[in-house]
Amino acid sequence: MSKYISFNGELLMEDKPVLTVKNRAFRYGDGLFETIKAHDYTLLFLDDHLRRLEKGAEMIGLKTPQFLNSTWLYSEAKKIMQRSRLKDAVVRLALYRKDGGRYTPVTSEADVIISIDEAPGSFGLNKKGLSVDVYTDHLKPITQLGSLKSSNALFYVLASDYKRLKGLDEAILVNESGHVCEGTSSNVFVLMKQKLITPGVTQGCVPGVMRKQVIEIAKKGGIEVLQSPIHPETLNMADEVFFTNCSTGIRWVLAYRNKRFFNKFSSQLVEYLNQFADAEVERINSDSDPQENYS
Repeated sequence: MSKYISFNGELLMEDKPVLTVKNRAFRYGDGLFETIKAHDYTLLFLDDHLRRLEKGAEMIGLKTPQFLNSTWLYSEAKKIMQRSRLKDAVVRLALYRKDGGRYTPVTSEADVIISIDEAPGSFGLNKKGLSVDVYTDHLKPITQLGSLKSSNALFYVLASDYKRLKGLDEAILVNESGHVCEGTSSNVFVLMKQKLITPGVTQGCVPGVMRKQVIEIAKKGGIEVLQSPIHPETLNMADEVFFTNCSTGIRWVLAYRNKRFFNKFSSQLVEYLNQFADAEVERINSDSDPQENYS
């Protein structure tokens, strides 16, 4: 099935070349991206994604195009999905500096590409638990840049290649202080003694949009949530470990080295997450013009 993309508002076939060899995201990783879950043409948690993108753009000196707002993005993503005959998808929003210059940019202006991949409409828990280990070949620095979803993803590529070579399902990244930071494309949570623990943003992790939703859901359910440092050895005392991101929702861990985990809490959390997402879809689509309900 042919899929479409949007390049600065122009709909094109996915296989049509749009980048030059001087593209700065390709040359220098000079850009940002967001991965957004779409269910029934509705972009979930869109405002959180755009806030993070705008904050990141300000940090690296990018001007977001005037047309880039929630209303335009909803409309543009829906066009792409309809033309591609998909109601449910993962939408990738890429923002990168326009061509020109070498390390020194010649502009702050940015281009926008929206692309999609087919995905289930609802969040589902993985049937087989993940096998994980800690990746220590490189440590993640604790800096403001570490909070960005950047086009420069070499650190995550190396960690992902490590898990591939070791036959793992996921790798746990460690920061320069030796504490758990995140997964290769996700945030990490530990359930221990009825408390839900996740590394705080001061530990160098990306402030994930799904991470935020899970924290809110857990707190509403009366679960104490701690955002604090986690030493890798703490994993051996945990009841459950799971990863979160906006593409897959929640993925539970079965094995960390010789330790085995349960998934009772993770299973319940997925149910609440789907209820949370369904309520979001209903809220946005309750008006005759859903675009106006992104706020």
